[in-house]
Amino acid sequence: MAELRPALVLTDLSMPELDGFALIEAMQRDALLQTVPVIVLTARELSADELKRLHASVELVLAKGTYGREELLGQVKQLLAMSVA
Repeated sequence: MAELRPALVLTDLSMPELDGFALIEAMQRDALLQTVPVIVLTARELSADELKRLHASVELVLAKGTYGREELLGQVKQLLAMSVA
């Protein structure tokens, strides 16, 4: 990400090598990455505090299994269009 700024990031909170919260926090500390839209996909049950923390720094939090492929693609397209405008 330091070499090539992504247009959008899709992330899970539970990844083998990196915690999704740590990724989001690192992006928020980097001036070039703060404005990159982030969509969180997770199967985790999130506490109210975790949801509040996420909603302060990401565009969308989706629970795995509660959305279809087309809905996800629509959200990605919408966020990409907004970030280009």
